[in-house]
Amino acid sequence: MKINFLKLSTSSLSTNNSTKPESTEKMEEQKVSQVRLKVLDALHKKTLNKKETDKILKKIQKFHLAQSENSNNLLYEAITLNKPDIAKFLIEKMNPENLGIQDKYGEYGTVLHIAIQKEQIDIAELLIKKMKPDDLGVQELLGKTALVLAICKEQTDLAEFLIEKMLPEDLIKESFIGNALHLAVSMKRNIARLLIKKMLPEHLGLQQNSSKETALHIAIKSGQTLITKLLIEKMLPEDLGLQNISKGTALVLAIGKEQTDLAEFLIEKMLPEHLGLQNSSKKTALHIAIKSGQTLITKLLIEKMSPEHLGIKNHKGLTCFQLAERTNNREIRDLIDARIHFLK
Repeated sequence: MKINFLKLSTSSLSTNNSTKPESTEKMEEQKVSQVRLKVLDALHKKTLNKKETDKILKKIQKFHLAQSENSNNLLYEAITLNKPDIAKFLIEKMNPENLGIQDKYGEYGTVLHIAIQKEQIDIAELLIKKMKPDDLGVQELLGKTALVLAICKEQTDLAEFLIEKMLPEDLIKESFIGNALHLAVSMKRNIARLLIKKMLPEHLGLQQNSSKETALHIAIKSGQTLITKLLIEKMLPEDLGLQNISKGTALVLAIGKEQTDLAEFLIEKMLPEHLGLQNSSKKTALHIAIKSGQTLITKLLIEKMSPEHLGIKNHKGLTCFQLAERTNNREIRDLIDARIHFLK
């Protein structure tokens, strides 16, 4: 549901007394509209003392402005103009469904986006408590949910509160900078652990639109061992073999960074057919492990890889057997040879 914050419709502000003549109703509607404009005008004062604030609150209460369809417009102004007392009063009185209204073009998102952007933490917490769960996942023009915005602003407590209240399907909504998990991992935020715990396994393997990286790729690249292990443990086995824009799997990245424990864990969890995937240079994980002299990982790959992958050629036309031979690694050469002949 969307509304233009600047449009001051008064269609819902008429009195509930249906026995009054139509002309009387119109007069009362006009009066409410005038009061509303005066309240908006008062909100734009740079500062409000207690007497002025109390006067505004009485008008909001007397004319039921917090119960109207346009109450969101008043709340938007109160938050934007840093009038917390009035914002809190409106939130208390407003219907939950009105708190999730967006502006007409979806540019700003909801009032929760505004509160987070303005770093009004108390107001944001009140909104999260009262808003409907499905409204917490609303995205603004660039695709940011309130959660993504809170992570960007390093508002950890708010982010944790949002994760607790949001629907699982809203946690994965994509913005131009990825979803909440991509962002939390790339920024090395502890909130990533809570997201991994709350998110469904099938959602953890979602890839960023631009780089095609999963959160697992990002965690390995940035050296976050704990987050990497949590992801490997919970992700679906078929998602562990997803490739980024350079066709690199998480395993190829882990071997490239010589993260032996993580590479070993991935080999154990991945599907055998994914162990032999080639990157953009046509190298498999085994090519990279042999070239860098990582004997333990090399032996594990020879044992676990699908047989047909042992004969894959890299960009120089070399199989892993030929690469081992060229690097004078007889042990590995003989292991590959033995496995191939055993399978035959």
